[in-house]
Amino acid sequence: MKLDTTYKEVIILSIFIIGFLLFFYTSNRSTPNCEGEHCAAPLASGKSGFLVVAPDRGYKGNQTVRTAFQALDKNHNAQLVFATDERMKPYLIKAVQQLKKNGAKQLVILPVFLSASHPRLTRFRTMLQQEVNDTNDTIIFARPFGGSYLAVEQLVERIRESDIKDHSIILAGHGVSSKESSRAMHLDLQRIADQAMQDMGDNKIEAVLWPEGEDRKLLKKQEEAAWNWVKKLDDGQKTWQIIPFHMGDVLDGMMNFDGHLQRGKPKSIKMHDYSNNEAEFYALWMQREANRYASEKEVSIGIVFNAHGSDFHWNQTMRDATADLAKKIPLEYAFSMADPDDLRSAVKRLENRGVGVIVIVRVFGMRTSFRHSVERLIGLDIDAPELCQLDEGGSHYGTPPMRLRTTALVVTEGGLADSPLFAKALLDRANKLSSNKKDTVIVVAHGKGRDEANKQWLKVLASLTEQMKKMGGDQFKAIQYQTWQEDWQDKRGTRIDSVKQMVEAAQKDGGTAIIIPARTTGKGPTKRFLGDLNYKAGSGFAPHPLFPQWVEKQMQRGLETLEQTRHVWYPALAPSNGDK
Repeated sequence: MKLDTTYKEVIILSIFIIGFLLFFYTSNRSTPNCEGEHCAAPLASGKSGFLVVAPDRGYKGNQTVRTAFQALDKNHNAQLVFATDERMKPYLIKAVQQLKKNGAKQLVILPVFLSASHPRLTRFRTMLQQEVNDTNDTIIFARPFGGSYLAVEQLVERIRESDIKDHSIILAGHGVSSKESSRAMHLDLQRIADQAMQDMGDNKIEAVLWPEGEDRKLLKKQEEAAWNWVKKLDDGQKTWQIIPFHMGDVLDGMMNFDGHLQRGKPKSIKMHDYSNNEAEFYALWMQREANRYASEKEVSIGIVFNAHGSDFHWNQTMRDATADLAKKIPLEYAFSMADPDDLRSAVKRLENRGVGVIVIVRVFGMRTSFRHSVERLIGLDIDAPELCQLDEGGSHYGTPPMRLRTTALVVTEGGLADSPLFAKALLDRANKLSSNKKDTVIVVAHGKGRDEANKQWLKVLASLTEQMKKMGGDQFKAIQYQTWQEDWQDKRGTRIDSVKQMVEAAQKDGGTAIIIPARTTGKGPTKRFLGDLNYKAGSGFAPHPLFPQWVEKQMQRGLETLEQTRHVWYPALAPSNGDK
């Protein structure tokens, strides 16, 4: 049957509209906000399923955890269970089955507990082990929330908003049910308390744990022991206040553990009425741990480029030097001497771009430069203190700032020091300036004010110049080195005279002094210090083709550091699994 013209037009128009809608839908679907080989893979290709377990705290307390869980559930294969008693078994089985159904090849348990020794967590682990004992499933227990620096920061916030100037603190915990769990949990809570008080002055803090359980007789006995300990502390010599820090019952606004503390405390002891910040910190922690246990194909990796910084042209030189690198790896700049606010902003910008793992690359002369302050800022001093530099004498910016609050995992690497890439770039600078084998290369660096610290710089320069000789620099008459100690007027005169003598000696046999600054970029104070002497001056590391290679190498070193922070608190449950 022949269609009339109007009917044909309607069909054609309908096909066009349907095609347009399909194109619009497919082109606007949510995709990872990154590019190239460093882009996070879609969830469907992920191998990890995340099982969040939290103590049952009643309606309001559990609702806090549910709120925190939403962000993890939105972006990952995740399930949430509450640790109770034998009645939780069907919920646990259902959660594990759902994770497997969604493609999980390994299960990562995220315990929202302050202590790994909490009785409910122990019961949950035993039950889980029974359920997977006859399978080959890989099950990894992440460190509990209380083992993270975010737990310390949560307590720090609570302490800072309280009046601790004239008070010592009783940190009120909850959940013990036996002598064994009491001792282990007390050690965990006291550790968090001591870490939180590191920068709070000389105030005393004592962790006290209250019990939970079904045995009323034992419960009463343990309750009396907790209050007796509080009364013992309240000896009239100090003024004490209670700061709750627990995962006890919060059934509703009236029936909760805090109310129990308020009713039972001695009148002489003040109780801090804190702001509830639990959901914020739990949510950050869940997402950070998900990034920790995701594979490199499942998470986007980015760089915070932290260099000293100066005027527009100095900064732009660094931007230009890393422009190609920034096209393949998400990169943000923080031009400052590790200023916490600048680093915080750069990390946040990467986080907003969908980056889950961030390496702060410190583009300074020495590996120790600002290392301690950055490690503290990112919480590595708590998460992995064995990997950290010892305290270098306090924060560069006075009172240590709040640590980063981010869903991304952050590590730091850096310091040019005696990197072979740096040595090769400096030799390239010298070769381009020299046309005479009689020339002398003089490598000069900023230096340090303290003599001992300056000696470390001289050792670095000795290593750099030795490498330069082995890379072909032995063609020169000599390769020498010195520091300027340029910011210390009482010391730099001797150093300037030393370099002047090297320059004059270089000219005796028809040679020329080639001054090469061992700096991140620029020429430094060479012209100002040497005046009209006859020499040729080069520039620092950037821009040079090897400079972005050095930055990327620091990123790779950061990922190696990150691997060392993946503490598995329990052995994997699968008998055949070798993951530790």
